[in-house]
Amino acid sequence: MLFRAVAYRYERVGLPLMSDWPEVHVFFEAPSENAAPAQVLRQLAQAWGVEAPLVDFYNLHTEAELLGQAMCEASAGDLRLLETGFSRGPLFCDPARTLFFVTPPMLARLVLAQERARIWRAWQAVRLDLRDQVASHNPSRKGAAEIALRRAADAASAEARRGQ
Repeated sequence: MLFRAVAYRYERVGLPLMSDWPEVHVFFEAPSENAAPAQVLRQLAQAWGVEAPLVDFYNLHTEAELLGQAMCEASAGDLRLLETGFSRGPLFCDPARTLFFVTPPMLARLVLAQERARIWRAWQAVRLDLRDQVASHNPSRKGAAEIALRRAADAASAEARRGQ
């Protein structure tokens, strides 16, 4: 079974700081929901080179729960596994702050979903920027902005279809 949690390491004198933002999203596989908490603690402690009591997590969800609570449409596929919130569009796990402790087939699925999230974020940034330009009613930029918005939407749709 696939799971996702938000995890962190307790800071202690003598250990280097993880970063300014110590939390990470971690995807991992475990045989059951009962085994998942111990599994993620063990894997993170090993990866971070600390004892398990220095690791903690929250928001542990199964794949089914992640898909069920996602705001993206079902056609977004595995992209929904990376969804963390919604603000002017969906928000996704930061690739620099995401860990995978999964089998190679699952890793392939998640890496593809990360790439789709990257494309979605780029498209979303362009869309929001162009919407702001159109909203400003600048006649000299309005036509170009609408054309660019349509092109960005078409490119994102084509990329999403190729990714499935």
